[in-house]
Amino acid sequence: MADPADIMKTLLSSVAVILLVGGGVAFSQGQGPTPPPAPRSDSVEKDVAELRQKCDALAAELAETKTLLTKTITYLDAQSKSASAMAATLDESERAGFTFGINPESRQILLRGWREQLTALQQAVPVAPAPKPETAKTGDGKTRK
Repeated sequence: MADPADIMKTLLSSVAVILLVGGGVAFSQGQGPTPPPAPRSDSVEKDVAELRQKCDALAAELAETKTLLTKTITYLDAQSKSASAMAATLDESERAGFTFGINPESRQILLRGWREQLTALQQAVPVAPAPKPETAKTGDGKTRK
């Protein structure tokens, strides 16, 4: 029979070899080549650039829309003022005798129609909203008025 000390040495040597081989295999599998981080950052930079372009395009479109809105409101305000002036002119014309003469009823109908149209032109005229105060960004990223 073999000496128990020799058996113990053989067993310990075998366990040590198994542990070393197993650890080496595990270590070598975990050390595979890692993908370079550059493609990820390139992708993010590309996305940021595309979003900036979209943001710039939307800002330009918004500026155009605001300009068109301002022009439209100015036009509608001028139409309303013109309608008011025309209503005053019709009143003055009527006082001066426009409705008297041949077929005065047709002239009264004409004046009534004009007045209805002029009243409609002066109702619900949109008004531009008051401009918002500009905000400035401070160095810490907060905004202030």
